[in-house]
Amino acid sequence: MITNQGRTGSARVTQTLEVSAFRFSADPTALVDFLSLLGLSVRVSNSAGNWYELQGAAGSISIHGAGELGGTTAEPGTTDVIVITPDLIALAEQLRADGNISVDVWDEAFGRQATMTVGERTISINEQQSDPYGYQVSDPKPGPVTVVGHCYTDDVETTRSAFAELGFAAVDPAGGPDDRIRLQASESSGVICLHPIVGGPDRYLVGLEIEQDLDAVDELLRSAGFATRHVDTGESGIEVTDPDGQPLLITAR
Repeated sequence: MITNQGRTGSARVTQTLEVSAFRFSADPTALVDFLSLLGLSVRVSNSAGNWYELQGAAGSISIHGAGELGGTTAEPGTTDVIVITPDLIALAEQLRADGNISVDVWDEAFGRQATMTVGERTISINEQQSDPYGYQVSDPKPGPVTVVGHCYTDDVETTRSAFAELGFAAVDPAGGPDDRIRLQASESSGVICLHPIVGGPDRYLVGLEIEQDLDAVDELLRSAGFATRHVDTGESGIEVTDPDGQPLLITAR
């Protein structure tokens, strides 16, 4: 078991946690096909076609049908970054031991969910499904792709401190290109990438790090009918518009 360290250095969180980019989609099936093209693999789905979890070599992407398809008022393309835990009750107890952390837990049709609040920052946490509840559980076989949840915020330090309570530490404490900060809880957790912005609400984007030649990935996407463009924001990458009309950033791992 990987022991994640909280910001105080104490072993507050003793679970293997996972980053999951969470997307409300108008066409979950099209989004699944798109992400499968890039190496992600379905691990959970349902017969209604409005819920999927896709596994990467590190991290995952959760897809929820938007609007009437998913019984929600969330707009298509709405994106968030959540954390997945194998034991939500145990995690909540560990976090509540610090009087500065508020954790609310509730049951959904597919399992437990929670929110953790530290100061002004709230993070959503889902529990891995130990009971499929009628969902289809697959044996995922992902390619060498790491999921990156990009968070653009005008309060990087509060956000960084909140994720630190879950054991996510800066891979490069000095900051990366454009002062971005990469956070990981373990080699298999996936990545949270914090980007400082000036003013405005927080926004989230899905990113992927791929162990492939970017030119080959670009050709693959173009041959499948997706428009791409090369970008360089301190590291070279490809930006592609996904089936929900949202930009997705692909960089070399």
